Amino acid sequence: MMFIIAFINEVMWIAYGVFRDDMVIIVTNVIMIIMCSVMISLKLKYKNV
Repeated sequence: MMFIIAFINEVMWIAYGVFRDDMVIIVTNVIMIIMCSVMISLKLKYKNV
């Protein structure tokens, strides 16, 4: 659940970066959303282990 909340948070930060036209915010949060997506996929893949 924590990673899903973090994912939503990063999406909102990306939207904020787009509205402000701030590439630093956008790029940083795109990297974070990729890392969060990897964590969610690994958690789902190894759920029963």
